[in-house]
Amino acid sequence: MMCAYPELQLDGEDKGIIELSADAVAGSPAAEALGATDAVFEIAVTPNRADCAGVRGVARDLAAAGLGTLKPLPEFTLKSSFQSPVKVVRDVPDDKFCPVFAGYYIKGVKNKPSPPWLQAWLKSVGLRPISALVDVTNFFTMDMARPMHVFDADKIVNQTLTVRMAREGENFVALNGKAYTMNPSMVVIANEAETSLAG
Repeated sequence: MMCAYPELQLDGEDKGIIELSADAVAGSPAAEALGATDAVFEIAVTPNRADCAGVRGVARDLAAAGLGTLKPLPEFTLKSSFQSPVKVVRDVPDDKFCPVFAGYYIKGVKNKPSPPWLQAWLKSVGLRPISALVDVTNFFTMDMARPMHVFDADKIVNQTLTVRMAREGENFVALNGKAYTMNPSMVVIANEAETSLAG
């Protein structure tokens, strides 16, 4: 049988027929032939358990219940040889809206497609691979439940990012191509000359 990704309710860039790898065995299970053999667990997280919105939070809860052992995170220190040219302005009425904002400026990075294992991992949790830089931030967001975003420093006007409340009716086009309208209860990261860069 020939199938397309939408027919199997799978996310895929290619809108045509799925091409299997040359070493796929006829008659093998579809998941095996598509290289999607990792187990995927779907959980429902209640609003009071935002700590379980990431993989590590769920692992911590399971370890607390006696199911496995939570591995400690390695500690490391990042050493900088220069000051970041990008300035961040926090303009929120209360720290509860944005208690912490951290950034790290990296030079000499060349963006390209992420490796197949990372693309497969993101697809398994319902995210669409974009590029190596975007994908790695999404990976850590899902793992640690810490929102992350990558910016192209060359496109930040006056090298200033502002963390502020959204304006009534303000909208932005996300990486998925969809437009989202915000309201003043939402926090955005904006460039002074443009609308929000990330919501």
